[in-house]
Amino acid sequence: MRSGLPRVLQGDVDGAMAGRVRRGVAWTAGTRFALQLLQVGATAVLARLLSPADYGLAALVAVVTGLAAILVDLGIPASVIQRRGLDERFLSTAFWMNAGVGLVLAGVVCASAVPIAEVFDEPQLVGLVLLSSLTFVLSLNAVHVAVLQRAFEFGRISRMSLVTTTSGLAVSIAAAAAGMGPVSLVLGPVAERLVSVIQVWAAVRWVPRVRPSRADARDIWTFGRGITGTNLLSYSVGSADRVIIGGVVTVSALGYYNRAGNLMQLPIQQTTRSLAGVFFPALSAMADDVPRMRSAWLRLLRASWIVGVPVAVGLALTAPVLVEVLYGEGWGPVVPLLVVLSAGIPFLLVNSTTSPVYQALGRTGLQFRLGLINAVVALAALAVGVRWGVQGVAVAWVVRTVLGLAVTLVPMLRLLDLRLAKVLGALWRTAIGGAATAAAVWGVVVATHDQPAWVALALQVAAGVVVYGAAAWLLERRTLRELLGRVARRKRVPAARPDDAPTTKEADA
Repeated sequence: MRSGLPRVLQGDVDGAMAGRVRRGVAWTAGTRFALQLLQVGATAVLARLLSPADYGLAALVAVVTGLAAILVDLGIPASVIQRRGLDERFLSTAFWMNAGVGLVLAGVVCASAVPIAEVFDEPQLVGLVLLSSLTFVLSLNAVHVAVLQRAFEFGRISRMSLVTTTSGLAVSIAAAAAGMGPVSLVLGPVAERLVSVIQVWAAVRWVPRVRPSRADARDIWTFGRGITGTNLLSYSVGSADRVIIGGVVTVSALGYYNRAGNLMQLPIQQTTRSLAGVFFPALSAMADDVPRMRSAWLRLLRASWIVGVPVAVGLALTAPVLVEVLYGEGWGPVVPLLVVLSAGIPFLLVNSTTSPVYQALGRTGLQFRLGLINAVVALAALAVGVRWGVQGVAVAWVVRTVLGLAVTLVPMLRLLDLRLAKVLGALWRTAIGGAATAAAVWGVVVATHDQPAWVALALQVAAGVVVYGAAAWLLERRTLRELLGRVARRKRVPAARPDDAPTTKEADA
């Protein structure tokens, strides 16, 4: 490779693909678990310092910043990872595109502050939105993180994530303790972004030295437009429930819904999203070998369910005592919402594994068109559900998750030449283990209904861990050993892409 590339990309990456993926999964999963513990602990503290209305205001700000964050991304990190013939000019082009869009969006977010506050009749939103715009001014780490992912440096990424998240949570807690209210929930992410930029620049030690290329910019846009469009649709539809609740119901109801939604996202963040980040570079390297990609995707799917399904079961059954222990007695309305939302987790776990396949194959255009269909389905479901208030919106979210899976999964199975029976065959053992765990935990829930919340929660969790651990070992022993690297692979993928490999496949128009 050319000398102008970051050092981590110069030369071959040591080790076979399977070993690198296993190490990446181990680092990412372990870090995710530690981060979830940190976030749960911080949430328990913040919930006692802040009100539901504070969380509702922060959720409305997150709708704006999340939408802008997708536009900053533009599929640029994915294009750096998926690109076959990577050179310094391509990286420089990607960097300046990301930085330029970040500055423009910071201005757009600032300009939207007053109109947003007027729409929701919440004057506090002006200052909160202005503060949140700093995250886009600091949007200078996307290419550097993608470089580390491409080089399978997930150990470094994991260590930096721990520092970044800890810093953000510490800032939020300190601000909340100082009486800053919803500002604390916005200030934390700004601190996280600053710390992240400092760390990744120190780790990669690369700065753009050559002029951007129009041809490379076109390649990035061609590949990334489908990803950007899909993410915009997904985020807009995913935020529609919060906008509807905040505008039609109440801001406090949105605070309850937001807390339930964040808890529901735990198994998704802990499993599929972290695993997909590791598998995407591997799937991109397998783009010309469909049988191998098919096998890798089934491993990703099975691993997601093995870890995610028991968490979904636990969230639904322990919801009453879990919410009381984490948030306190004043957050009771979160319980029924969490129970309903948890029903969609198994379907969301599967759906979340499809995105890296479409992107690795360069079929981002097809992914966007499927996203359009999902958007129509989701909005129709929410329009019906809102008639029954916040609980109806939660039910509508589950319905659209199930229908969305059907829309996204079927075309992907065709691309991989994979039958649905094969997918079900990969999941039935985990489904049985989850059912056994649900029965055991429910029995403990009934037996501990008159115990203090923290005692009941400890007993319920212990029962679930013991039963599911035994079931997983009996039914998924081979998969667990494989994930731990104890099953030898018959074939090995080359350690790195050749430098003269073809350029990024053009996205499906």
